[in-house]
Amino acid sequence: MSNIGTLFAFVLVSLGVIVLRYKEPDRLRGFRVPFGPVIPILSVVFCVLLMTGLPVITWVRFFCVADHRVGGLLLLQPQAK
Repeated sequence: MSNIGTLFAFVLVSLGVIVLRYKEPDRLRGFRVPFGPVIPILSVVFCVLLMTGLPVITWVRFFCVADHRVGGLLLLQPQAK
């Protein structure tokens, strides 16, 4: 279970790097990665590739836990009056 969660987190971070590069190109960055968006794209591809090799039960548990957490977050939202 921790494998798929960690890989999914890496996918989200890599996609976030790509989005921020295009939405906020002038943002001050602590360091630069060579080859621009190629490294984050490769990161997404390889993480997804590793995720596809995981057993089906891992995917079922991952979606159950994700659904439970998203549902819990939605319940914590203040209700509009």
